[in-house]
Formats: sequence, C-alpha cells, structure tokens
Amino acid sequence: MRILRLDLSNGRGTVDLHPFISIVHGLAAMDSEELVASIRNLVRGTPPGNGGLVESGGELVELRGDGTDPIGPLTTEDVFVDLGRATSSGDPVVLQAELDQLERRATIDAVLLEEVRADVDPGAAARVQRLHNALARFDDDDPADQERIDAIRAAVELVRSVPPVLRSMPPDIEEILGEWEIYEAAKTDAQPQIDALEQAVQRLLAEREAANQHLAEAMATTEPVMLTPAEDARVEELALASTNTKKKQRPSEADQEELARLLAKVGQTSYVAYVMYRMAPEPSAESLAAVEAARSRIADVDQRLEQARHELQHGEVATSLNGVLEGVKETARRHLGPMLPSDLGTALRAQVVESENPDFVEALRALDATFHRHGVEPAGGLAVDDLLMWTEAWLYDAEQPKEHPGPTRVELLAQLATAEAAFEHHAKAMARIDRLETLAIESASTRQWLGVLLG
Repeated sequence: MRILRLDLSNGRGTVDLHPFISIVHGLAAMDSEELVASIRNLVRGTPPGNGGLVESGGELVELRGDGTDPIGPLTTEDVFVDLGRATSSGDPVVLQAELDQLERRATIDAVLLEEVRADVDPGAAARVQRLHNALARFDDDDPADQERIDAIRAAVELVRSVPPVLRSMPPDIEEILGEWEIYEAAKTDAQPQIDALEQAVQRLLAEREAANQHLAEAMATTEPVMLTPAEDARVEELALASTNTKKKQRPSEADQEELARLLAKVGQTSYVAYVMYRMAPEPSAESLAAVEAARSRIADVDQRLEQARHELQHGEVATSLNGVLEGVKETARRHLGPMLPSDLGTALRAQVVESENPDFVEALRALDATFHRHGVEPAGGLAVDDLLMWTEAWLYDAEQPKEHPGPTRVELLAQLATAEAAFEHHAKAMARIDRLETLAIESASTRQWLGVLLG
C-alpha cells in the first residue's frame, strides 16, 4: 500500500506524495503536525480523518475522511515520517532499509533519465511551425506581410545583439587583472625576441649534437690500422726477397709496388719502420688532429650555448618581463594573500560575477510584444534559444515566394501529424526529465539526511 495524496482539513490545501519517499517544505507548523499524524494513523490502520488517495493492492482508493475508510496498516518500508528534527532515536535497521531503497531507486531513476533524454527532439517545435506556415501558403487570406517580417526580424536582431548576462568582478580583483593584462601585453610585444632567443638555443643544441657526432667519428679513426695476418706474411715474404743479393732472386718491380702498397696501408714507407710500428702501433697524426679539432668545436659550441641560455633566462628581455610580473604578484599578494595560484591570469578571470542583463529581458519582452502585435503565436513553453530558432524558421518560411513547387496539401497534413506527434513526445520527455531531476535532488537530500542519522 502507498499513500499518494492527503487533503488538509478545512480546505487548507492538498499534499501530493511520492510513491517511495517525499520531502515536504513550506507547510505551517499546524499543517505539518496534521500531515504527520494522518500518515502515522494510516500506518497503524486507523482512519486518519483526512481525504486523500491511497494505492492498495494495485488499485487506487479515494479516502473520504469521515472515519469509515477501510484501510489496513501500511509497511514501514514504504513510509518514513519525520518533522525535520535530527534525532538518533530512529531504528537503524529501518533507516538503513530506507537508505538502501533510496539508493536503488536513484540507480533506476538515473537509467530512466538517460532513456528519456534519448526522446528529446529540440527541433520538433520548429518543424511543426514550418509545416503550419507551408499549409498557410495554400490559403489566400493570410499573405506574408513584409512590414510584419521586418518588424519581427528587427526584434530578433535586437535580442541577439544584447548579451543575456552581465559580467563584473570585485574592484580589487579588477585592479590585479588590469596589471596582469599589462604584463600579458608586454609579453606579447616581447614574444618575437623570446622566440628568436629560443630558436638560437635550439640551433646551438642541434649544432652541439652534430659536433658530438663528429667527435665520435673522429675517435673511431684513432684506432691504429693493422695488416691482416695474410698481409703481414706477404710483407715478410717481399721484404726478405728484397734483401737477396742474387740477381735472379730479387723481387720484381710488381713485387716492390705491392710491398709499398701494403706498407702505405699502415702509414709506413719501409720494412724497418713497419717492424717498429708493428711492435708499438699508434694512431696517425691526422686522426689525432681530427679528434682535437672536434673537441675544440664542442667547446666553442658549449660556450655559445651557455651565452644564449643566459640571454634567454637573464637577458634584458627576461629581466624586464620578470620585473613587470613581480609587480603584478606583489599587488596580488596584498589582496589574495602570500599563496598565489600557478596560473594567476586564469584564476583572476574566474572571479567574474554573472548577473541577468535587464536589457536582454527587455529585448525579449519587445520580441514577444512584436509577435502579438502582428498576430504571430509562437509555440508555448519554448526556452530562449528554441524561441530564436523558431523565429528564424518562421522568417525563412515567411520570406519564401507564395508560389513554389513542393509537397501537396495532403502530404503536408501527413507530415504535420507526424511532426505534432514528435513534438508531443518531446514535450512529455521534457516533463519527465524535469520530474526525474527534481526527484533526484530530493532523493539525494534525503539520502544525505539518512546517512547523518545512521552516523
């Protein structure tokens, strides 16, 4: 059984109750006491003496309030009554059961809300109006009046030209923001110089990388060149033949050229020098010179890189900007305290206070008056953005030529029936969304309260 409605005595009003849980505000003390007493009487199975509506066994029962209503006791799982006094006298088991039931209901309502949102169709109203306008063109008694079009267009443009909200900020924050904007302007002016310094640092970093690569390549050439065992044996053979005193056994000119070519591979010109080199091989003077040149180049690049970094971080441009920034921070500390946010500009701009713009409200009233003055009736219950979209659609249709190819009247009527059904579906979905969101807020408040009671 569920209590859905109770009528207060002496015609003081009616209270609609949610099937699962209700939070009632704004009643006088006497009315609140009467409401609580009536619910508790119903729980005990005692006729409450109030009219109302109860769901019993899946059927709705209207309470007459004359003490003869045959209502049995209700379960405590469906009703929890309190006058808002935070006491700890409630049964924890009952309170926890109520809390669990609310949380399950909140999960179900969240799923329902997402399902209902899928049925929202913001363009439904505009489609209905467009089809009505299309049908009106089949009637000769309602021609598009250019004066009416011009008046409504001017009223719409006025609404669009006025911001819906006014944005302001406290004077002290405005003072800090003014100084911050001076710093931002100075940084913007100096940005080309900063970019040039950063590019110079990047170029020197790339040059240093190339110098390191060049040094690695030079170091690779400092390894002494050695002949292979076969080449070494051939050198021994040719050198031994060149010391033979017998004319017939002396090496040929080709053998001498081969010996010179093998010795040249290790940078030597004679067999004796080769033997000394083989005992203690050393890198060539050219390779050592290349390594030294590479190291000198790295030292030069490092020096220029250090100068570029110093100029970027501590040069005239950086010093000037840092001076302006420190002045801004000093002003900010006087108003905001010693601990400043890391992104001061964003934090300052977040202090903007928004308020309704009376000029925007007046422009909307003027648009509505223009509609009524020219006999135009927008769809009811439209939000501001939807109203403007509807008006643009009306203007578009009103400015179309009277005679133009398009659907027949029968086809338009069929489309209108579909569009009106979609709009009705949209309106029902919006109403359900409002109800579900309201119930979600009330449920969250009650869950928080029950959590406090449970400790």
